[in-house]
Amino acid sequence: MTKNIDAIKLSKKKYEAVKKIVLKQAVESAGKKALDEYNKKFSFLVEYFQRAISNGKAHYYIESKDVTYDCRLGGLTGNWDKTEYGSYRGDTLPYKVKVPDLVGFLGELPSLKELRYFIRTSGSTYWVRYCGKDYAGVIFRDRAKLKRFDTAHYTFCSYTMGETGGYYDCSFLLFPVHHFHGIDANITANQVVLDLLMHDLPVSETAFANKTQYEIFTNLLESWKLPGITADGDKLGLDIDLLYREALNGKKPFFMNEADYKAIINGTATADEVQLKDLVDNLLNCDYNRACLDPYDNNLLIDPNRGHWDLWDMDDNSADDGGIVKLPKPWVARNPVADINSGIVAIDFGTKSTVVVYKNENSEILPLQVGSGNYAGGIKKENYENPTIVQFLDINSFMKAYNAKAGRPDTSYEDITVSSNAKQNLDVSSSTEYYSFFDELKQWCGGSKEKVKIEDKQGNTYDLPAYLDLLDTDIDPIEIYAYYLGLYINNMLQEKHIFMHYIMSFPVNYERNIREKLLRSFAKGLKKSLPTALLSNDEAMKRFKVVEGATEPAAYACTALMEFGFSPVDEEQNYYGVFDFGGGTTDFDFGWLEELDDGRYDYKLTHFGENGDRTLGGENILKLLAFEVFAANYESLLKVDDQGSKIPFCKAPDSTSFVGSEAIIRESREAKQNMHNLMEKLRPVWENPTAEYTKDIFEKRQIEVNLFTDKGEQKPNFLLELKDLDLPAIIRKRIDKGINNFFVSLNEAFRLSPDIVKPLSQIDTFYIFMAGNASKSALVKEIFAEYTDGSKPKAQTLLGVLQGGKMPKFMLLPPLGTAEADKIIKRSLNIITENVASDEQVDNVQKSDEDAATMQDKPGADSSKQAAENAQERNDENLLRPTGKTGVAYGLLETCAGGSIKVVNITNNCDKEVAFQYYIGRSRKKKFYTVLGHGASYNQWVDFMDASDDFDILYTTQPAAANNNASLNIAKRKHIVLEKKVPDGRVFIRPVSSTAIVYTIAKSMDECANIKDEGELVRIDFE
Repeated sequence: MTKNIDAIKLSKKKYEAVKKIVLKQAVESAGKKALDEYNKKFSFLVEYFQRAISNGKAHYYIESKDVTYDCRLGGLTGNWDKTEYGSYRGDTLPYKVKVPDLVGFLGELPSLKELRYFIRTSGSTYWVRYCGKDYAGVIFRDRAKLKRFDTAHYTFCSYTMGETGGYYDCSFLLFPVHHFHGIDANITANQVVLDLLMHDLPVSETAFANKTQYEIFTNLLESWKLPGITADGDKLGLDIDLLYREALNGKKPFFMNEADYKAIINGTATADEVQLKDLVDNLLNCDYNRACLDPYDNNLLIDPNRGHWDLWDMDDNSADDGGIVKLPKPWVARNPVADINSGIVAIDFGTKSTVVVYKNENSEILPLQVGSGNYAGGIKKENYENPTIVQFLDINSFMKAYNAKAGRPDTSYEDITVSSNAKQNLDVSSSTEYYSFFDELKQWCGGSKEKVKIEDKQGNTYDLPAYLDLLDTDIDPIEIYAYYLGLYINNMLQEKHIFMHYIMSFPVNYERNIREKLLRSFAKGLKKSLPTALLSNDEAMKRFKVVEGATEPAAYACTALMEFGFSPVDEEQNYYGVFDFGGGTTDFDFGWLEELDDGRYDYKLTHFGENGDRTLGGENILKLLAFEVFAANYESLLKVDDQGSKIPFCKAPDSTSFVGSEAIIRESREAKQNMHNLMEKLRPVWENPTAEYTKDIFEKRQIEVNLFTDKGEQKPNFLLELKDLDLPAIIRKRIDKGINNFFVSLNEAFRLSPDIVKPLSQIDTFYIFMAGNASKSALVKEIFAEYTDGSKPKAQTLLGVLQGGKMPKFMLLPPLGTAEADKIIKRSLNIITENVASDEQVDNVQKSDEDAATMQDKPGADSSKQAAENAQERNDENLLRPTGKTGVAYGLLETCAGGSIKVVNITNNCDKEVAFQYYIGRSRKKKFYTVLGHGASYNQWVDFMDASDDFDILYTTQPAAANNNASLNIAKRKHIVLEKKVPDGRVFIRPVSSTAIVYTIAKSMDECANIKDEGELVRIDFE
């Protein structure tokens, strides 16, 4: 739906901008015509004076001023015949000579060359006679000195004043001149005419050959008095800037037509393409300015099948005090309602990166490039995983623009930038800029009680409260991030590319109030990316919604089940577990898939348990490595210069304090920047352990990194020794702990639902889906094998399987998008009847592919160009398919209304609230003894201990606590001081949220149940 726009009504601000362009070009155009006419007359006069000078006509008397303009002098002389200018008597120092002025022009002494123009003498002349008086000579200037010319001798002589004597009673004539171009200048005819005009020297009519010449001269002389006419080199010019400024202030330039001038000022002028260039550029670069998206092509404004959204209601968005500008040819406005896509957008808001995919009207699921706005640069995998980071450059400027308009405000990515641009800036930033970056969005909104400090590059500082405490008047980084995602999703680079239906996933441990607030923040930001014409359409906006989908691990499970070809029939059930090893945490999810033929869905996924390792993540592993390297270099970091400066660093999750750590561990920006810089240096150790760079680190046992002291001074290429550190062992130990937690959680999930799920002993095969980018590590597969394979797998003990008892066969399925997973999927293996391809089968497939690749170089194989095209085609295909990271977003679409899988949650708290996330216990024989477990009921009291004295509460999220055999150091401790000891009472506890409990003192469980007064309950928060 489009319409043609013949004229545009602009707001006062935009109209004034266009009017200025139109007016300036009108002034320039009319001025050029007038100047051409003036210069024709000017050239005519120049030719006349050129001929006159050539014929010996060197001076022109200006009767009204009683001066003479002399062409040879390029200036003025006095009247030799009747005006007396005085004399100087004696022969003393030159500073006593005062030269009279010439009708307002500074009087100067002539040079000897110039003096000869006026004084002629023969060798026998004794005195100079002037106005009836005799003088001994005339004074003139020779550079810095004053000299006198006299005729006391029989030759033409000159003497320096004050150097000769004998003339103390004689008078020397003062004859002033005025130079327009300096002493002894060479004057052209052009300069002669300009001198006469510029200095208002009206030459009499008798000086000209005819009346026409005189009239042209007087006309130019009068015109010169008009504002704006100037000398441009040796001809006439116009000061367009001066005339334009006066025109803006209501003063019409003398050469402009009155009607034309009023038409522009009153806002009815027709603008041409050149005059509208700024407006056109603004329309075509609107989303480049906002989010660095590719600029739109010129045809967007003139193609009748396309058109620009912002033109559709431009009149409605323009203030009444603006103006109308007619267009030289119509522009095409497009109703954004016509571009609404009935598809659904799925957003996986991640710790390190965010993924967006959508299902279009043809039921195709496609990823959206939200990591970069540069589509012209070709398809790049990294552009489909948008770094979850915001950089604040000028918050005040951004928020002023952001709040000025309901939709598609005129914000600038130079004020706030996100994603790839922000990440690249962080990697090269200094410590002073650290607080301008916010790369812990998900951690902050996930329930952290800590305030966040933001300092933009203008020096403005903002303290953000905890996410749940954020007010509507506060800056909301989640909303801003969602706004940028919306700009990447909803734009005019493609037709029908406005989405109204969004579905989001959340971690299993996000409380209901956090999820609801996140949905509101994303809804506000996504709405802000929509055109105002759409926002004002109430009927269309009824379709807008941002809703919660399946949890992240459950969504991935749905994708993996479909991708690997699971298709249970009749009573068959496929049990699975998800090991979602992400950037910040690792989530576990347990369930089964079965057939469901209800006319709406094909399958039902029953979710019966979840847990996780909250500190196991790829980024947290890097933090742990960085901490260990810093700790190993403790001595060298304590004093790095003569000023006693230290290099601080941060504590990492899972790290343990060491003696003296309080002197160097900080939460300062320098410490955080140092951690970031070392993490980036160590990243290959974790993500690419076979790379040459990694091998070089291990071989040299040292690493160089740019670090900052606690005073903010940079120490480039600071050398850190690895000493006896075994970095791979540190990684292995931490992953092993996480996999151990996975099997403990699996056992607990089955134990808590005995009447709903099959016993483990009755399940033949249990499938483990690897998810998250971190699960690509070969270590993960290797360590899992230690738990599932061999005669005495570790999982056997964790699952409570007695010797000789039946344990399911665990089949580890690689992350989607990896070569190993692709091989399984490409062979279309039926993993229900054959389980999965054996390692030998996978290796054979891989060898076949490698052999095929080798054939590329043999005679008869594809040319290198064709091979490159084939590789690109395969790359494009892979981008269209889910990976270990993007699988969550794909799964959201499989499980939403209209998808193929119905998700049912049968955990204790179901969908009403998040399960209790902690293990609460006490110390027993130096071990953690669990009293209240993960997923405990919110309504059931549990006896903790006697109330005879103060006590400690141990708490942890680590599933290993469920076995009552874990070390105490997996937990934190809260010491509880009782206001009143009750020797015969008991302390009872129960959860009230996913991260908090209450306790009370009572004699029995029945007494707890009868408590009505909340004053008898004491709340303990663990976050």
